[in-house]
Amino acid sequence: YRLDSDIDYQYFRWRRKDKINTEINQQSYLNNRQVRAASMISNCYSQNNREDYLKRLNSIIPITHIGFCSWNKCRKKRYECLNELADTHPFYLAFENSLCRDYVTEKYANVIINHRMIPIVFSKNSNLYIPNSFIDANQFSSPEDLGQFLIKIVKNSTLYDSYFKWINEYELIIPDENDYLCELCQKLHNSKESYKVYDSMKKWLYDDAKCQRWISKLNKTIDISVDETMDYEDPWF
Repeated sequence: YRLDSDIDYQYFRWRRKDKINTEINQQSYLNNRQVRAASMISNCYSQNNREDYLKRLNSIIPITHIGFCSWNKCRKKRYECLNELADTHPFYLAFENSLCRDYVTEKYANVIINHRMIPIVFSKNSNLYIPNSFIDANQFSSPEDLGQFLIKIVKNSTLYDSYFKWINEYELIIPDENDYLCELCQKLHNSKESYKVYDSMKKWLYDDAKCQRWISKLNKTIDISVDETMDYEDPWF
């Protein structure tokens, strides 16, 4: 997933549309939904302590948890569960399990693709998301501060709808899962491809990842050691 990989595999990409729709979109996206957020998590012990953050946020706004870490199980396909949640939830907590360089999974893309919920991300890679399509939890001084902002948004449909204006200007791209294999094959068969040597894979993979953890009593993220980064087993969610 690292952007400085020789062959990078990303869950999604985005680009500016060739022809931008300048017409004002009169569609309303809020549809009288009350303030509440949905979360679908299957990794109960994240590296970045997102559980502590969500616990405090839940003291301000209701959060519906679905997944392995909750009594609420989704027996349907993921997109079907997200569509059902979107009927009553204006926000989706697309929190990654790790705060590391370039680490972004499909959580964000799964939400914005149906244009019904605003994703709230907990990431150090805001540049990888479509501009003005998300709310960045790291831009708030505390979970409580974020919660108050979400309450403000659902009281203002114009403000809520502004997070969907990107649809007129940008498009989401979901790469074919075989694209990176084709790129690998091309490099292997290209006699002009330059050689590259990594003196230390540990340094590139772990030191340069610059992973962080959110500390509740400090209301901020701090750097974590390389050993902690290496010891963490990432089960994808």
